[in-house]
Amino acid sequence: MGLSRNASQKAGLALVWSLGLFLGLGCGGESARQESSAPLEAQQTGGEQFVGSATTIVGFLDPFGNLLGQVTYVKQVVIVVRPPAQAGGLVEGNPFNLAILPNPPTDASSEGALSLQSAVGFFDPTDGQEFLFQYWTFTLNGTALSGTLTNNHATEALTLNFLNTPRELAPGIVIVWPNAIANGTTLQGTADANQVALRIQGNVVSGDRPFVSDITAVRVLPQPQP
Repeated sequence: MGLSRNASQKAGLALVWSLGLFLGLGCGGESARQESSAPLEAQQTGGEQFVGSATTIVGFLDPFGNLLGQVTYVKQVVIVVRPPAQAGGLVEGNPFNLAILPNPPTDASSEGALSLQSAVGFFDPTDGQEFLFQYWTFTLNGTALSGTLTNNHATEALTLNFLNTPRELAPGIVIVWPNAIANGTTLQGTADANQVALRIQGNVVSGDRPFVSDITAVRVLPQPQP
């Protein structure tokens, strides 16, 4: 069955909204400032970088919570560790800033891609103001790392923690959808100067994509200067 023009427009608007959230551009939310905001720096540059893979098992639930099946995705990732993010006079409350991102960046829109950000500073080009959004709260005890997604900032349309899975927008129309990860998702593992091993476990905001992702990555050593 084909979509009516009205339904097509609504589906298109939904897609634009979702992609806006996925790219961190903001498509609504609380203020024009957040809609025009941009990250203070590229999240895949600088800091200590670790490259590896994420094996993510995603469950697909029906509207009644019954498991329809599951899919396993293996994706390449880069983990970036930097000093705590700062913006607008605020400092991230974690021992360091953590980003887990698709590698290469062009893989960010692919099915099964996982993107996590512990905190990000934003800059409003309209008035020059900066503000800090913290998403995860975690602790490091020796090499043991544990934490929780405490605020996904979905209400401000600045969600930056995503898991991509197929979604049926309408009968016969399936796209790869960037699902905002739900508050309460956990992170457990170890991190040292040479390797990071993590397990991310939780769900998405809609509650129908429970997942567990096991990530291992090794440090990329700086290239010697000629």
